[in-house]
Amino acid sequence: MTAEARNATRVPKASDVLANLLKVRILSERLQPGERLPPEAELIEQYKFSRGTVREALRMLEIDGIVAVRRGPRGGIEVAEPDVSRVTRSLAVLFAFDGTPVRDLLEFRLVIEPGAASMAARHATREQRDQLLDSTLEPDNSVPHSVQFHRELGLATNNGFMSTMMTSMNQVLEWQTNSQELSANERHGTTSAHRRIAEAVSKGEEAKAARYMHAHLVQFMELLGRQGRLDLPVVPRPTDSTRGLSAALY
Repeated sequence: MTAEARNATRVPKASDVLANLLKVRILSERLQPGERLPPEAELIEQYKFSRGTVREALRMLEIDGIVAVRRGPRGGIEVAEPDVSRVTRSLAVLFAFDGTPVRDLLEFRLVIEPGAASMAARHATREQRDQLLDSTLEPDNSVPHSVQFHRELGLATNNGFMSTMMTSMNQVLEWQTNSQELSANERHGTTSAHRRIAEAVSKGEEAKAARYMHAHLVQFMELLGRQGRLDLPVVPRPTDSTRGLSAALY
């Protein structure tokens, strides 16, 4: 029997079945973060599964960040607040095991981020435009603040998928950042490029925002190419050099 056939005939575990039922319940009832599911004893009665199966299903949902289970007299089962860092950790593990190079990430960003800049220029609220401009004003040009610019840009698209992808991508970068790998002039160039992009977004200039972002990323890719860093892993394994990435500055 082939692997495909074995997978097709595999009977799902009871805990998998219950976890899926509870996901459907949360979505169909439109339960919000902080709202409670029935207590464990009531779930056992409603779904006719054993205590062990119910606890295993809840553990699976906790790992996925869908529910939070609190023990004790005031405990209970609550719908969890969505946490983008869980997506980031999954991406980081995937990138680390695959040895994904920096080049792949930058090529992806060249496709995605100019479009995001254009989208932000079209859809951002006045408050989001101001926040994006403010994110370029950090006097010490610190790495976390530079990463924040790209997060603010993702939020300013007002597109949930785009925002999540850009936030996750830049969190992966932030974990591996070493700001000392860029000179003061290079860091100043980053700030200036961010400012041009933010100003174009603020004015609603879609084409300019996209063009400035594309030029910014191309310039950074050329810099890393000169440094011989494009083929380094985007998320180094523990044995790799930690000099792998200062890309979060961009």
